[in-house]
Amino acid sequence: MPTLTNYRRRFARLAGEYQSGTATSGSTTGLLEATAWPFKSNLSKATWLKDMYLYRAAAAATGDLVRQIITYAPATGKMTPDQTYTNAAYSGSTGEAFEIHGVIEPHTALRDILNEALKRIPVEVEFTFSPGTATATRHSLASAASWLTNPLHIYQVGYLTSGEARADNDPFRRTVRGEAFKDGATVYLTGFSFDTSVTVYVKARKPAYDHCRASSGGTFGDRAGLDAEAHEAVPDEEWVAMAMLVEAWDRFSQTMRETADQRGQKDFRDQAEAAARLSTLTNENWAEPVRIFRPRPIAFGPRWS
Repeated sequence: MPTLTNYRRRFARLAGEYQSGTATSGSTTGLLEATAWPFKSNLSKATWLKDMYLYRAAAAATGDLVRQIITYAPATGKMTPDQTYTNAAYSGSTGEAFEIHGVIEPHTALRDILNEALKRIPVEVEFTFSPGTATATRHSLASAASWLTNPLHIYQVGYLTSGEARADNDPFRRTVRGEAFKDGATVYLTGFSFDTSVTVYVKARKPAYDHCRASSGGTFGDRAGLDAEAHEAVPDEEWVAMAMLVEAWDRFSQTMRETADQRGQKDFRDQAEAAARLSTLTNENWAEPVRIFRPRPIAFGPRWS
């Protein structure tokens, strides 16, 4: 599944100037050298990287993560950041990977954009709870789905009895009628009751932000948002990157506009174009589940005995 690293790099390519490489030399006084193309070049482009962000995602010291480049020498591939490092980007014979970002500060600002973008993107999930008592007809979802804030995001409710395995049975084939509503900050289900041995299943829409995991060995939903390079989310990279682009236009419209104009960029030159593409990707990646969980219909007319 895509990691924070994957999302950041995909977004950076859409947003503006982006390059990545590996340091072939470096020092704590600030020097970082990369002798591979395009950093080492015979072209006269000394202003190419000036003022761009130099990002060392794997830096041991948090304070070494981000710098801005004040000078760049294409003949050698040497970059001088605006402040010294605690630890050099090259030690012994090992060079550290780095990234160049031309628009958005790649650590704090870009992560904020990413996590806000994940809040815009839905994923379909199912979760379970057991009734508190056999007579309860009002069921709080505060513990089972603390992330759930909109009753309309509940689509189906079903159940399995004790001893029935989810792998062998579809709980949603048993239609459960009822209503979802919100009281304060908590969403409740009402209109049905079950024995406490029954497991109630709920199919719902969940923000991708609330359905992340710490690593490939974890479980989705274990954490909210992405904060470390190995953290993962479910949605497609391009979908999230486009949501990030819309969010970036919201926050940094002037910077985004200036960058697009400087590059002669034809795609996504304004927020409307990015939003239109995001809408297309959402339609391609998200199909709203069938809504079955509704109150029982009220019968009108004479009743025959």
